[in-house]
Amino acid sequence: MIIKLIRIDSRLIHGQVAINWVKQVGAETIICAGDAVAKDELRKSLLLQAAPSHIKTNVLSIAKAGRVAANPKYADMPVMFIVESPADALALVEEGITVDSINLGGMTFKPGATQLSDSVYVLPQDVAAIRELAAKGIQVIIQTLPSHNKVDAVAVLDSKGL
Repeated sequence: MIIKLIRIDSRLIHGQVAINWVKQVGAETIICAGDAVAKDELRKSLLLQAAPSHIKTNVLSIAKAGRVAANPKYADMPVMFIVESPADALALVEEGITVDSINLGGMTFKPGATQLSDSVYVLPQDVAAIRELAAKGIQVIIQTLPSHNKVDAVAVLDSKGL
């Protein structure tokens, strides 16, 4: 696979993804990867409906996404992965998916979360996963839209003492 982008976004597929990111990165396929969403038939159905009609879209478990990415049949396919959390992004990397950077685009507020940007709130487990991705040499970039400036997530974590 030609991995155009891995985006962490708790909403998965929505307007910013369907309109802006897919076009910006030149993806022909979207893979929503996550064990919870892959098991939830209602969410899966809604995500498939929210995707642009001209883009192939799949909702897969983390393990299946890893197997698909490793399949030589899909070697020339430009793909955008979307996951709900930094832990899911880390799990994809642990399944053998290699990238230089990951886009942290949107994580909704949850009680106990710390705000990193207008659209990114992290819990302690998110911080740990982001730091583990960074330790593997993967840059995690906060960027809501392609037109927004890129901000190093680890630098923001450091500035907040996380």
